[in-house]
Amino acid sequence: MLARAKQEAELLLQAQAQKFEEQVKTIASATGYLTDHEKQIAKSVVRKWRKYKSSKLVDTLLQYAGLLKEAQVLSTSLRKNVVYQFAMVTHAPFPISQYEQEFQGGDDSDDLLLYEKKPSVAVKVLDLNSNRIYFWSLSKFKDRLRIMRSQRDTVESPFIGHDSVKENPFVDQQPPQYALIGLTDVPLFAVSQERSQRMKLDVYSSHTFSIVAELDISVICEPTLTGEEHSFDIHLHSVQGFNDFIGSEFHVQTDISNAGLRTNDRTIFVSKKRNLSTGSTLKYDQRFTIDSDEHISQIGFGKTKVLRFEIFTKPKAMLLESLSSWDELRSQDDAVKFDETSVNNFIVNGIWTLEVS
Repeated sequence: MLARAKQEAELLLQAQAQKFEEQVKTIASATGYLTDHEKQIAKSVVRKWRKYKSSKLVDTLLQYAGLLKEAQVLSTSLRKNVVYQFAMVTHAPFPISQYEQEFQGGDDSDDLLLYEKKPSVAVKVLDLNSNRIYFWSLSKFKDRLRIMRSQRDTVESPFIGHDSVKENPFVDQQPPQYALIGLTDVPLFAVSQERSQRMKLDVYSSHTFSIVAELDISVICEPTLTGEEHSFDIHLHSVQGFNDFIGSEFHVQTDISNAGLRTNDRTIFVSKKRNLSTGSTLKYDQRFTIDSDEHISQIGFGKTKVLRFEIFTKPKAMLLESLSSWDELRSQDDAVKFDETSVNNFIVNGIWTLEVS
């Protein structure tokens, strides 16, 4: 009797072990685990890809480095008070605040910046007169530089009328009001486990990639209480770390379509605008629901999905001055070496900052 019971227990354990191994294989396949041979192939491909991409990047920077310096010299000599720097845009579409008015129009239109294949090299514009921060595609930069030269010739030559170049090529006439200043990724692993999780996450500067703030946020998934099996909530509590000197009208934004979630509802959520009077805490206390075509148990399964949260502000003079000073210090501290193993850059949200000396 005991022997039979023992045999049945062993068979049950074997069946459970086999089932567990099958589950592990399924999960491994879903998460993209590679065999040793596959890892070696992948590493070889990545090395070649990086070498190719780095070479193309270096060629582009070398081609435009002199032009960028020329634009900066023209800006300084004509007292335009505008700073130019290289940047690399790595995400499409280009991040724009939902509170932004339709600034992309007329002569300021730059479709290449918005929609061209990423990553792409761009030019960061720091307009110290109007406290605006924005970016130009290289094509637009070349067009503007041509007009800058014409304006210089107009100023230097007494035989050319000063009204012959009326536009100001150094800046956009209708630049964006808000600038991206921080970003962080919120993991959705808790959703697949059908539980809630409150997190305090580091916010990284979209210009220097240093930690500049902290995002307090909750992912709320309670299907047993709500009965909803295809939705979960995000509760934005606060952002702490910024100060009143760098900007106003701070707001947080996320595009859920970038997380790979299939939804039939709106895809971009944006918070209310907040200002800092005292302290460094921006309190939002906003909650929004994300409806997905997928069952919540599949969200975050395998490769964990994340929601990228972007923080925008209306810049003040101190922010632009600090960014300009940071670029100058970077250029002085270590000169750029243009080779396939060393390019002087910092990742910035979707934007890298690159200095050329």
